Amino acid sequence: CQSVVKMSTYRTYRRRWGVLATVMITNFTCFTSSSCYFPVVAKTAEYFNVDHVQIDYFSLLTLSITAPGMLVAVFIAKRFGLRWCFASGCTLVLIGSLTRILASFPFYDFGIPPEQEFVIAVVGQVVVAAGHPFILIISTQVSQTWFSKSERMLSTSLLAMVPNVAVVVTSL
Repeated sequence: CQSVVKMSTYRTYRRRWGVLATVMITNFTCFTSSSCYFPVVAKTAEYFNVDHVQIDYFSLLTLSITAPGMLVAVFIAKRFGLRWCFASGCTLVLIGSLTRILASFPFYDFGIPPEQEFVIAVVGQVVVAAGHPFILIISTQVSQTWFSKSERMLSTSLLAMVPNVAVVVTSL
């Protein structure tokens, strides 16, 4: 009995490095958005006129939403594909980030009390946290889909390094 071994061939495109860079930048944005208040808790609490403990809501909400959101993101990625998953994640992160920026826009006073600005910023963080799982799960799928077997280790390593770099940059 002879078994036939089929060799898979992968066609790689030069644009795969651009896809990798885009996913890395988006991942970096998600992680910096989630951890940007850690180094400036006192100033943030003072700006929003809230307690230091309330500033922890940003990270707690991110963790609470990201974990179950992974299940939804995996389903969406399998059902609709990487492109739709990435577009959904980017859209949610963009909308949430813009909401957070508008909640504390430094150059224009919208006449909103600081406590309400805090609520708006928390809502923005919830939207960012809803988009984060979509970005997180595509990291390994980008490596599997876009890179040959010999390049997957490098691409996966680069993508895995992004969260650590983002936290370090945020805390500077």
